Amino acid sequence: MRPRINFTKKNETVKRKNRVHWSNHKYEISTKRMRNKVNVKRLQEQKCSHGALTDLKIDDVFAYLSINENTNDEHADDFDNTDLDIDFDNEYFADAGNKDVTDDDENENEEDSEEDEDIEGDLSEKQVKFGKEFFNMESSSIPIRDYDDLCNNESNNPNKCTDSYCSYSTNTLVAPHTFMIMNIQQQIQQVLRSINQNDLHLPETRCRASEESMNDIQDGNVYRNILYSLKNERQPNFISLTCNIDGVAVYTSSEQSMWTFTACINELQRTIRFSMENIIVLAISVGRKKPSRVIMQKMLSPIVLRLKELQKPNLYQVSVNSCEMLRVYLIGISNDKPANSLVQNQPEPNALYGCSKCEIAGYTTAAKIHATPTTSKRITTTYVRIFPTPANDRPKMRSNARWHEISHALQNGHQFICCDKKIHSYGYLGECEFTNLAFVDRGISFMCDTLHTIYHGAFKRLLKLWIESSKKQPWSISSFLPLIIIDLANIRYPSTTTRAPRNLSKCFKLKANESRVLLLIGYPIFKKYLPEVYYNHLKMLAFGITIGESRNISSKNLNDMELLLSSFVDNFPYHERYIVQNIHSVKHFAKTVNDFGPLFNYSTFNYESVIGMVPSKFYFS
Repeated sequence: MRPRINFTKKNETVKRKNRVHWSNHKYEISTKRMRNKVNVKRLQEQKCSHGALTDLKIDDVFAYLSINENTNDEHADDFDNTDLDIDFDNEYFADAGNKDVTDDDENENEEDSEEDEDIEGDLSEKQVKFGKEFFNMESSSIPIRDYDDLCNNESNNPNKCTDSYCSYSTNTLVAPHTFMIMNIQQQIQQVLRSINQNDLHLPETRCRASEESMNDIQDGNVYRNILYSLKNERQPNFISLTCNIDGVAVYTSSEQSMWTFTACINELQRTIRFSMENIIVLAISVGRKKPSRVIMQKMLSPIVLRLKELQKPNLYQVSVNSCEMLRVYLIGISNDKPANSLVQNQPEPNALYGCSKCEIAGYTTAAKIHATPTTSKRITTTYVRIFPTPANDRPKMRSNARWHEISHALQNGHQFICCDKKIHSYGYLGECEFTNLAFVDRGISFMCDTLHTIYHGAFKRLLKLWIESSKKQPWSISSFLPLIIIDLANIRYPSTTTRAPRNLSKCFKLKANESRVLLLIGYPIFKKYLPEVYYNHLKMLAFGITIGESRNISSKNLNDMELLLSSFVDNFPYHERYIVQNIHSVKHFAKTVNDFGPLFNYSTFNYESVIGMVPSKFYFS
């Protein structure tokens, strides 16, 4: 006798299985649903057969957002048909393809990518609501371009290259980069309209505590120079932007990467400046791999075109009952080092002339201190590039004028040859599109970032030397590690500390916030364990960065910071082999503070939550 079916239990089982299936495959299901919407929309507008729509890819989801688009730039159509003028090819990028030279900061960068690319799958109700509001505002004004990764040309097909001479036109291995430009002016208007009037500090209404102290970007030299240059204009009022460009995975274990181009308004009150609803999304790029330098410059071009239009006075509603004629200027770019190399159009950070702030060449040396060069086919010597700076040999700083000088010399047939007989261009591989804006400089405008250069860079380099070096080294403290861990546990951290440092035995697993707390607050515990010369060297870094992170910096403090951080690099007590790019870059932080004020106002710490939030918006578009 067959048992009777209990339909109630069966329905509950089905619902339970459906919930499990949804939780495991919600992104794939959402993509399929959106693909169906794309198919229906194309059938309605193009009246094409269903058979022509069978090979749609995930990139079609983004194309759906650009239907009936209207740009905020009347010259956008003219620009689409122009080609980027490349002054000279990457033939001067001599050190990039050297197989024997490795990135000595590889471990630090891996930790950065793990921290940056971990995006939560479960979104809060507030995040979902904001994502929907964002795309309701933007969906009618997103121009979409596709750039092929092989030939770097623009493609009219989101699935393959449309250049008949490109091999990807017939056999597509990597889908073109999908690039979406947002309506920048509309977003700025929405932010200004939604805030309280007291939360916006325009240059003429902002009161400085003292000309001798700095507490925000408005107190830096760059901002003051803009005020001086606009003092005779009929409409001198302006707001300024700081930009961040970074790449993340669309979701965990995804092959697709998303590059976000975001900005904040520097005149907003610091407490709301980096709130998600006040962040300006300039553009978004989605692709199967990291964009090339040529593609990055092509993606920056339409952004620059729109920002140039905003440099003219426009009427903006500020809060509910006020309107202002304002100009909009981009004045600073805060990125990690790999992103800077793409945006600045220069070599990788560990390559010849790889510094984003100065023209230091560096030189290669054996990765192992006592290694001897060998020509054996079975054993090869690994090299790293180091950047020591002798006191009597100060490299020139990067600038627009310096780029024009070198570019002019190269076009006239002049060749620059470094000491190891390699042709180079001092790290300038071509035009940087951002320098076409009024107040963007190729050197000054690219800010030093504490998250990647200090807390995930220089300080972690010191931790690795102390903990992972041989016990024979004078700086090794590995034998004292249990005692250090006990001392760390006994430290009473400030109540505002979000995360206390964990076990130092896994120093490379420390988050940036943990490294920050350990350097700025926990450094005294190393006094008992480090030899005096190495402890005094650590204090130079801790004291110098503490000044840079202060809320108010006097001119005397700034001079002290310059002296401390320069001494940290110039008097590096460890072997010269460890002066890698992150160590060298410490020298440039005092100059960045002088130009833009305290470091915390533009650190990439502020953009981490934004970078994680932007990809999630697409799941609700």
